[in-house]
Amino acid sequence: MAKNNLLLGNGQALVGQTDWPNPPNRKGDVYSLQQARDHLHPQLELFVRSAARIAPEAAPRGHVVGKVLVHPEYLAKSFFPAGVLRAAGLAHIGTRSNSISPRHRLRKRDPDKSMFTAELLVAGTPEEFKVLDQLLMSSTVKAVQRDLMRIEDIGLMDAGDRIRALRPLSDGTLLLEAVLHADENDDDILSDFAQWARFCDGRADLGRTISIDGLSFMPVHIPATSVKQLAIFTHLRVLRSVQALREEQSQLRSAAGPATVRVPVGEPVTDAFRVAVFDAGLDIARVGAWATENTWPETVRTDPAYVGHGSAVTSAVLFGPIDETTTELPRPFAPVDHFRIATPRDEMVPEMFDAVSRICEVLDRRQHSFVNISVAPCETVQDDDVHLWTSVLERRLASGEVLAAVAVGNHGEHPKPDNRIQVPADLVNALAVGAATAPTGPVARASKSCVGPGRSPGLVKPDGVAWGESLPLFDPVSGAVALYDGTSFASPIALRAGIGATALAGDVSPMAARALLVHTAERPKKGSLAEIGHGRFALDPFDLITCGDREAMVIYQGQLEPGKPIGARLPWPDGLVRGKAKIRATLLFATSVDLAHPINYTRAGIEARLRRSPGGATVSFFSKSRLFGQTEQEMRADAHKWETMVSKEIGADADTLNDPILELIYRARDEGRPIASSKVEPLPYVLVITVEVKQEADYYNRVRQRYPVLAPIRLRAGISLPTRT
Repeated sequence: MAKNNLLLGNGQALVGQTDWPNPPNRKGDVYSLQQARDHLHPQLELFVRSAARIAPEAAPRGHVVGKVLVHPEYLAKSFFPAGVLRAAGLAHIGTRSNSISPRHRLRKRDPDKSMFTAELLVAGTPEEFKVLDQLLMSSTVKAVQRDLMRIEDIGLMDAGDRIRALRPLSDGTLLLEAVLHADENDDDILSDFAQWARFCDGRADLGRTISIDGLSFMPVHIPATSVKQLAIFTHLRVLRSVQALREEQSQLRSAAGPATVRVPVGEPVTDAFRVAVFDAGLDIARVGAWATENTWPETVRTDPAYVGHGSAVTSAVLFGPIDETTTELPRPFAPVDHFRIATPRDEMVPEMFDAVSRICEVLDRRQHSFVNISVAPCETVQDDDVHLWTSVLERRLASGEVLAAVAVGNHGEHPKPDNRIQVPADLVNALAVGAATAPTGPVARASKSCVGPGRSPGLVKPDGVAWGESLPLFDPVSGAVALYDGTSFASPIALRAGIGATALAGDVSPMAARALLVHTAERPKKGSLAEIGHGRFALDPFDLITCGDREAMVIYQGQLEPGKPIGARLPWPDGLVRGKAKIRATLLFATSVDLAHPINYTRAGIEARLRRSPGGATVSFFSKSRLFGQTEQEMRADAHKWETMVSKEIGADADTLNDPILELIYRARDEGRPIASSKVEPLPYVLVITVEVKQEADYYNRVRQRYPVLAPIRLRAGISLPTRT
């Protein structure tokens, strides 16, 4: 189908207010007060006795950390026993997920099936945990009793809860990433940990500590025999080996391709914005007019393999894949700044810490609208874990002003779970890109490309795949074209299409470009979300901003107010519409996150439902089952409520639709708890909707006639829409 019509903008003109009744928030008691006392009192007594045996040097401020396991029936944020914890003087410092078979349950179906729940990490002195026990045994306050009846178990967090995968260095010692519940103002906790590391014959590198949102990440070098002792430190959340960066991807070039091609002359399509490539080096001899290289004193010295990798990634952003008949490279869409964040280093040096610090230094300057990251730790993490790279980058991308593409990694052929996407591709505020076997034909994942699912939220990861197997790219080092394999090169190929959409049409923001990449991805009917995400990304930026005669694609952009539902009218013409209609919708929003609470990670969520006609019945759109009446367990399993990127296509008989409306409501939370609307910022969102009716040859024009306010997006001066068949 020819796509010779421009994307229709100003969809927000079709948005109005609507009603959304809140469901009742009632829940029966799973345990009686006496049952709670009989079960939890012995646990708290054991807790206090065990806490008393912890060395004072390992317990900053005299605090120990407990695990409060919430009964799965009370997983909804409004049911968390926060009130009784505050009454005891305890602090909720983090959350982890767990799957348990509770002693008793309210729901009758699947009685033997384990249930997903939250494990609250709670800090306080042993005396404050004694107060919790006293409240349990004697409080007459109904709210306190109710909270205690919703707790399944209470236990002391011990060393085994904190230790993850360990990889000894060549001398048998360990270089660890220590994650602490402390921020930059908690100097006493950080210094106490450094002293405890020395007591354990280790060395904590305070100078490389990175703190953000209540968490601190610190490298520690320690003998392997001392890890369990180090893990006793009470404010420690995770200990894992510092992983090497994905430098092995620099060896993925497979073979020489077509002959030498000419580098273009002139200016990029636009200089209205710049692109940052964070990688391992650039040979600028042949791309100096289009790209600059930036180094740090520690990254000046490198080797050809690193420069070869970085040069190919930058070439992919600048020129894209090169056809075998090409004699002159295409004109780049925007200028590129290459940042050499990594070089070959000694294994004793935590290069992972240094590299991400360099990325943050650049992002904090706010000079780039698009970013590519193909060099990152060669590591996957558990769903309830936190990681340095994901944590520090999430905040910097939460505004939605920057589109960051991240390669998912090349361990797809490894056994589970090592084949899962690698950090920081688990970012909810970035585009995770896997590799596809080819640019056309059947959509298939390249075998090396890491797979999903991602964590929840962020369940659909990769977001999609782009050509990344036998990919012909211009090699700035040799001046020829070579073939490359790997997600390192698929990521910039996908990003380039988004860059192109913004370069060609100034109305397309980076956030809109991300939504359009997912919305226009090619999706096989039986494709696996875990392997290809939302589908194969288009490589031609015009495919992101055009549609055919038998369809209308509209972009809606704006801000949502918490608790104030809106209805977005779909592009539907006047008069009779015949045949089958396909409705594809993609919703994206940018949000801040609670890093220490992976189970309640995103602070914003959007519920969506389709109303087939004004005043008519509604059906959930992005979820397979109804929103209302679902338990939090079902919502967790469906993973739709708090996803920042959702996209779905449905079919319907056109005669069952009459001015259909997609209704949205914004929900907010803070560390898993409800938050007053007055304290919540408006939520930026992008919604893209395409309605296609193949029996209507002039559907696009009929929509334009009905809604003159839907204006085609404007191309930049000097850009014309090509005629394609």
